[in-house]
Amino acid sequence: MPDFYIRSSEAWLKTGAQQQTQPHSFVVGVSSDFKDGWKQRNNWEKQLGWTEYLLCHECEQRFGVHEATARVFLYGNAPAPLKKQLLGTIVQASQPGSPPDFLEIREVTIDYRALKLFQLSLLWRAGVAKGMFFKNVDLGKKHEKRLRQLLVNDDPGLELDYPCIMFDLRSQKIEFEGFWREPTTCHDEDQGQRLYKIVIGGYAFMYSVSSHSPSQSFNLFCAKPSGKMFLYVVNGELFLKKMQDALDKAGKLNLQTFAASR
Repeated sequence: MPDFYIRSSEAWLKTGAQQQTQPHSFVVGVSSDFKDGWKQRNNWEKQLGWTEYLLCHECEQRFGVHEATARVFLYGNAPAPLKKQLLGTIVQASQPGSPPDFLEIREVTIDYRALKLFQLSLLWRAGVAKGMFFKNVDLGKKHEKRLRQLLVNDDPGLELDYPCIMFDLRSQKIEFEGFWREPTTCHDEDQGQRLYKIVIGGYAFMYSVSSHSPSQSFNLFCAKPSGKMFLYVVNGELFLKKMQDALDKAGKLNLQTFAASR
């Protein structure tokens, strides 16, 4: 995962005999054999697979350009911790009868090439990474190879090539920029497509991976070469409730967990 996400969630804690301050992140896993708690830099990232040698220096620099552009677009250029910017203008607000998690839809002006390449890089890395954090993402050789070729060529592809719907997780009580969870997947039987969701930095990225045409929702809400995108803004507390349920099921829901992670 992009380095700026990891660095944004760190706290500097004293450790070792000399009590030197070192960067740590608070990490919780739903697996019963995963030891929760504060993890020092270069420890938990490798254990979970967030950091892994995937790219040569040239490609690392190329990805870095897209990451820097996306970072400024989504969070501005202020120092860490990340703080989401309010993007675009409201085109539809929640009304009586709307789904409980729906807040609004915003029309956003984007740099199609930069944003789409950033989205594709997240999906490709999640697919080829070997760490347990990414165990649910299996793109298959065909899509893995095609995504790699698009990224090598700095080609964002057409708007319906691996389209992505972005959800902005919002709450008046909680800042979601520091929350992430392992990618999830499901299969849309009606459309014959595999869906992947990556939650990171206060956003959920939902991808359609298929050789068939994606659903109408992806047609409407994916990034457009015209420089426009519709952004779903949703109640992030309902997302947190699902995460709490997963921790509770794993017997790991306690006050220390959420006091530290917030």
